[in-house]
Amino acid sequence: MLAGSSHPSFLHLLLKRSPIDLPPSLYLLSNHLLPSYVPCELGIGSQILSKAVQEVSGCQPRDLKKLWEKWGDPGDVAYEAKSSLRTLIKPSPLLVGDVYNRLLGLSRIKGTSSGKVKGDVVRKLMVQARGEEVRFLVRSMIGNLRVGHHVMELIQIGAVRLVRYPEITLT
Repeated sequence: MLAGSSHPSFLHLLLKRSPIDLPPSLYLLSNHLLPSYVPCELGIGSQILSKAVQEVSGCQPRDLKKLWEKWGDPGDVAYEAKSSLRTLIKPSPLLVGDVYNRLLGLSRIKGTSSGKVKGDVVRKLMVQARGEEVRFLVRSMIGNLRVGHHVMELIQIGAVRLVRYPEITLT
């Protein structure tokens, strides 16, 4: 997933190579999926995440508890749990636009079976995630990305995008 890299030069490179991915990248880096004035909650709780990590990694609940005691961060726990996992078939890579759209889709899932549906989406994303992507994916889902971008940096990069590529909207 492109959003795994948090250095400002990454965003400038993205602006040059794939400007269409800049809006979803800016939203993901800012821990938002929509503008701040639009209510948007993923509704991903610890039960959904724990179950997804268990299913993807094969870890038992007691193993996850030990990892939690060791790391204290859901992203680090998921990364550590999945790091020893080997697969026969390499999953397709995560793409920024796809991750953004699936997370946005999660925010729209409501109803009695929403927990199961959300769990399926989370599990599929975690299966596709490689290496550090797992850490940032989980942190994105709980709204604690911790990539060190300040709002002013993101606004500046967004302004450059508007000047250079006015045809691409931030919606």
